Amino acid sequence: MHRLVDKLKDKKNRFDTSKDRIFIGIYEVSGVYARLNQAFRENKLKSDFIEVEEHRYGYRKNSEQRYSIIQLLWRKSYQFRSSTPKSNLIKKVFSIFLNNFMGICMVLDISIRYKVIIFSYGISFFSNKWDLRLFNLLNKIIVFPFTGSDSRPPYISIKNYRNKLSDMDYIFSETFKLKENLDLIEKYATYLINVPPQSQMLTRDFIDFVKIGQIADFPQLENLNEDISSFSAKDDLIVALHAPTDRRYKGTEEIIRIVENIKERGVNLELRIIENKKNIEVLHALKNCDFIIDSLNSDAAVGQIGIEGAFFKKPSVLSGMYSSDIDNFYDHEEKIPSMYVLLEEVEDAIFKMATDKDFRRELGKKAHSFITQKWNSKRVVNNYIQLFRGQFPSEWYTSPSSISHIFGDLEENMATELLTKYTQIYGLDGLLLDDKPRLKEKFHRFINDCK
Repeated sequence: MHRLVDKLKDKKNRFDTSKDRIFIGIYEVSGVYARLNQAFRENKLKSDFIEVEEHRYGYRKNSEQRYSIIQLLWRKSYQFRSSTPKSNLIKKVFSIFLNNFMGICMVLDISIRYKVIIFSYGISFFSNKWDLRLFNLLNKIIVFPFTGSDSRPPYISIKNYRNKLSDMDYIFSETFKLKENLDLIEKYATYLINVPPQSQMLTRDFIDFVKIGQIADFPQLENLNEDISSFSAKDDLIVALHAPTDRRYKGTEEIIRIVENIKERGVNLELRIIENKKNIEVLHALKNCDFIIDSLNSDAAVGQIGIEGAFFKKPSVLSGMYSSDIDNFYDHEEKIPSMYVLLEEVEDAIFKMATDKDFRRELGKKAHSFITQKWNSKRVVNNYIQLFRGQFPSEWYTSPSSISHIFGDLEENMATELLTKYTQIYGLDGLLLDDKPRLKEKFHRFINDCK
């Protein structure tokens, strides 16, 4: 911690909004970085968001980013490497060499042109993070925001529960690799940004995403030339929107069952499911619904679809074990309004949202007010400027030692099954939490209670 403070003192006041450039890369996550880049630019900062390839859901404006020759060649080399099969060994080796060479060119180019470097998803240009070491030596401001599985322990992951429940060796291997990656990032990064329920494996204090804010202005809205509040269902039909990226991880089949139960209780409720569509189509669907049913396995009070929905005054229902812990970290006014409940409460929550029009509309208005007042682009960009200059409230920091959440994005019965199997083979040491004895002991008590 003292090393970090000294580093911040050295970098304090170094960010000049009139001349310093911001690099964002190299992967998109649910539109988070397209919106951040747009907000930086609209607030007169010099920012570039360079992706390895355009996201299939089209989160950014057409022709928003102009690429340099080096950036274009790096993207082409990545695509060449990705498309070359391993069966063609010589071509594959050449594609790897070419991509690594262009990666070196990118690192050198960024070192010359940019003051702030923001990497998404825990990934930089090279897995051994030598590029971070260089940026650090050059006194760059290095920021790593985390958004889920890039920091959440694999042994409390819904994806691993669904796909790898019989392969504990794989989960341990992924846990070890994640810990190694996080340790390297912590060694060189200036700031980490995360939320408590996904930060169990961090050792350094991190900036809370909720405190710094997320951009809720959307690049695609200029193509949505309609009144955001104009939707009106016919014949008292209530429309709930569900937009899973993958049905296995969002509880889609259970949501369908719950909606059918509610319909049998006489409620005129329609569940619209939209999958694998461009973001502009999702925004249209959000406009034309009454509320959102997000995920039944969430370790956040609102998902990205809920942030988008809040712009249209559409409230969200979602569930997760973190709903019983979240008040330990945030005051009521710090949380974006939603119906975030335990799984056993979700049917009643959906029923209330569908049948209580006044409640639904008021919650939607509150969510809209939250993002337009607290997470508007100007305010969030100013927060980032404070961050870059090292001039921000100490309350933005959260210590990993304060974390008590042990379920990740699992429900309790899932955590029971996965953690029991995992620790039977690898023991409590396999959690890689020796630096957090209280959290490790909480896992221990939970696992013992399950026996």
